[in-house]
Amino acid sequence: MKSKALLSKLLAIFQLTRAALIFTAVADSCTLVLLRFPDEKTPHHRWLLLSMTGLASACLYAFGMSLNDLLDTRRDRLFAQWRPLPSGRLSQHSAMVIALLLLMLGLFFGAMVGVVRGEADVPWSLLLCLTTAMLIVFYNATGKYLGAVGLLSLGAIRGLNCMIGFPRSHGLLLPLILFTHVTLISTAAYHLEHKRPRLKSRDLLLVTFSLLGVDGLLLDLAFWKNLSLVSHLSLFIGPLLATAIYWSFVLATLRTKKISLRAKGPRIMLVGLFWLFVLDASLLAANGQWSATAFIGGLGVLAWMAFWLLRRWGRGVTVERLHYRFARQGV
Repeated sequence: MKSKALLSKLLAIFQLTRAALIFTAVADSCTLVLLRFPDEKTPHHRWLLLSMTGLASACLYAFGMSLNDLLDTRRDRLFAQWRPLPSGRLSQHSAMVIALLLLMLGLFFGAMVGVVRGEADVPWSLLLCLTTAMLIVFYNATGKYLGAVGLLSLGAIRGLNCMIGFPRSHGLLLPLILFTHVTLISTAAYHLEHKRPRLKSRDLLLVTFSLLGVDGLLLDLAFWKNLSLVSHLSLFIGPLLATAIYWSFVLATLRTKKISLRAKGPRIMLVGLFWLFVLDASLLAANGQWSATAFIGGLGVLAWMAFWLLRRWGRGVTVERLHYRFARQGV
């Protein structure tokens, strides 16, 4: 009985932190550490740098997911009783301890990234971790109720996270890709799931113009850092192809009648998160870094295996789900 209770508690922690999806954040930050142009030297202690970077990203992602469930406990008691906190499989006190521990570890590993990189002047990696953590808190506490502002915050969190291991990166193309991709898939899923507050025309306009403005700024910064994008046009090939394939999937999903419109949102979001591995790997492949591409692909395989195992494991946890009908009057 004790072992069964322990396994149930362990499963609850994995579900609280979204353990399978942690690999997406790790892949993003490690990709920028691995990305190298022909005239650049491989950094010293490369694998130690990758390890510290991956751990910092993993802890910050898990912190964000834990904080999300903590702040949404009251709502989940009504609409998602199978989650760890409302089901009673994990106490709020335990979840708070886990979230704080993950935050402290994320900042610690961020500081260690700076030590490995030899940052003697400004601790850029730690500052990026702090900024990412603050955006995570802002989104979970307020941003997700502010429509377009929250959606843009999600994209910014991904963009900042990927730069933890290489703060002064030349490769601003990856933050641009991640910011754009995550903002767009979050907007699509939010709209399809009819989340509240409902998106209005001004929200869609704000998302559109913010994407154009931020992406344009990142391209300008790339030129300012003497990155000749013309001489590295091949870098665009992989991500553009991967993006085209994903949005073809989105269009096919929207056209299918086998699943409800509301159910299409989570599917687009889940596939979009796993597609981050494809985007990361496609950038490295376009740069001719095949061993690094295989490494990111391996992380994707691990993520899918962890997702499948946790899903199978979670089937043993039965919590009665309540279904509600909402009157559409006044909507």
